[in-house]
Amino acid sequence: FLRPSTRASYRAHLEKYLNPAIGGISLERLSVTDVERLTHNLSSKGLAAATVQRILATLRSAMAHAVRTGLIDKNPTTGVRVPSQVVRPIHIWTPDEAATFLDRLTDDALGVLLRLALVTGMRRGELLGLRWSHVSLTGGFLFVQVSRLSIGGVTVEGPPKSRAGTRTVFVDPATVNALRQLQLASRP
Repeated sequence: FLRPSTRASYRAHLEKYLNPAIGGISLERLSVTDVERLTHNLSSKGLAAATVQRILATLRSAMAHAVRTGLIDKNPTTGVRVPSQVVRPIHIWTPDEAATFLDRLTDDALGVLLRLALVTGMRRGELLGLRWSHVSLTGGFLFVQVSRLSIGGVTVEGPPKSRAGTRTVFVDPATVNALRQLQLASRP
């Protein structure tokens, strides 16, 4: 079973990267050299190593299926590594920077959503899947039970990305207050 987001990701890898680069090579002629050339070309185009790794994983999965079903004898992705890239430093906000961001947020739905993202670290789909029935303002926590994403223009709801994703998240008093104000403002 593939999640819709995984299926969309595989399709994008095939259409945007794999078919243009190696789609003209027959399955039985595809070699390790071809796959290494593919990963080198993707890396040299500026794609992040993690993105190239995901594209290679898509190809590895397809080739493993071809081996299992007897279409080919050997997986041409075996042993292929993604060229390493210079890791760009990531700037992590200081507490003062995070406080400045929080101070500048508006009290509308987007502002509260951004506050929740910062203070909880929830994924985008988890934030978009929240409903008022998942929020306990008196207890100061919320239940992460649903993930909601747009895939190819279609909104898809399902469980969080992993089993551990279904969880209770506690929030600070300022965020509880922001949620309370938003709930009051959204009532008819």
